[in-house]
Amino acid sequence: MNSILGILEEKTRNILATCNVKPRPHAGPGVWLIFLLPGIMIVNCFKYSHVSKIFNLASDLSLGLFIASVVIVLAIYSSNPKENHSFNSGMIFPFVFTSCRLYFVHDRGLAFSTGCGVLTSYIFSSGLMFSMKSFPFCFTFGEATILTQAVILFLFSSTENICNTYYKAPEQDTEIATLILQVGLLGVCAICATLYFIPASRSAGPFYGVVFGILFLIVIPSLHFLLGRSPVLWIIFLIWNDNLKTVWLVGYWMLCVCAATIAVAYQIQKGQQASTSVRKYFHILAVAVYFPGLVTACCLLYLATAVVLALFVVLELVRLLNIPPLGNSLQEGFAVYADEKDAGNLALTPIYLLTGCSLPLWLHPVACSSPSTIISLSSGLLSVGVGDTLASSIGSRFGRHKWPGSNKSIEGTIACVVGQMLAIIVLYLSGVIQLSSWVSVTIPVSVILTSIIEAKTDQVDNLVLPLVNFLVI
Repeated sequence: MNSILGILEEKTRNILATCNVKPRPHAGPGVWLIFLLPGIMIVNCFKYSHVSKIFNLASDLSLGLFIASVVIVLAIYSSNPKENHSFNSGMIFPFVFTSCRLYFVHDRGLAFSTGCGVLTSYIFSSGLMFSMKSFPFCFTFGEATILTQAVILFLFSSTENICNTYYKAPEQDTEIATLILQVGLLGVCAICATLYFIPASRSAGPFYGVVFGILFLIVIPSLHFLLGRSPVLWIIFLIWNDNLKTVWLVGYWMLCVCAATIAVAYQIQKGQQASTSVRKYFHILAVAVYFPGLVTACCLLYLATAVVLALFVVLELVRLLNIPPLGNSLQEGFAVYADEKDAGNLALTPIYLLTGCSLPLWLHPVACSSPSTIISLSSGLLSVGVGDTLASSIGSRFGRHKWPGSNKSIEGTIACVVGQMLAIIVLYLSGVIQLSSWVSVTIPVSVILTSIIEAKTDQVDNLVLPLVNFLVI
């Protein structure tokens, strides 16, 4: 198995070099990551009997992406390094499968089914190469596949949900939060597209005009039309609706934001590169933010994570374009907190941390529906906030025995396993989480697996570990 994976990774390197693609340095291609996101969607569709129609459709789209991933892997494995490479030739298989399944099984129209077939095949393969060529040194092959698949699934789910909302307004809080989340992030996509296609919009005045114009002229009015009410007032009502408990939570989150801002400002003032242990401070802060939200205001946390993601993307645009007044400060923060995985021009570390902690919340088919889902929703926090932090801290201080072919220590891996198991036991005994018989069996498997991957992988663990943990749990 290792020899097959080694051959696959070596051929992937050759293909990327032939295509003049510059992946993230000091890391392998990570081809195995290509199956993670579609696998999660497919497994969750079978795991939960009552999922929404949109999630069911997205799972079928994921099945098409999974087939496309198999086609890509087989094309890589059978390739000749001296040939020009294109993944498009075999994409007829996922195209036909997705189109036929949506047309015959779900009774969707021919145009809709064909469009989804194009999404899972040609747009996937083209988008994968586009992301790696547009952002050199930012992604490995596997990380780029996750990004491309996530964008495809998001665009599909958002479009389908908005079209359905046009005929029937959402009623439940999670449904309303999902719509706000999707329209807001589509607005961010529109901002990025405008800046990409219109270079004149990249200076300060036009930039703020684009951002505030899309927010106040497109996003908020669209939400008001779809919801039949003010989205801003709905969010305020969501915060104030629970006997001030949620208000106190938001206040607590603001204190955490202040603590993070002070930490960044202090590091900038010192003018020193942040050590690994200093960066892990933000992992601990993520746990402090997420766990209270999951337990007391899951829907608000679900919405807040999307708001913060949108804010992070806009701030990254400000940094890249050096837009005053924050451009220089953001660049200084990036300079002191960047690690070896921030080799390109994108500051991905904070986005990866946010995404890793939030992915289970975004991908869960029945998130925030009952206390029994908290353990699954916490999979990112356990693997990154607890396990990865302890592995780094204990391993750097007490690690004496290294894993073969890795600079990670066995002591750190043991700390990763023990820390996650202790956290789960404490949460269970305190009544915060509920564990079914099946979950009680899968938890040790998941914890051990993610701990070993943390020690062995050279991919971005903030992104990979939550996905693996969520898939197994």
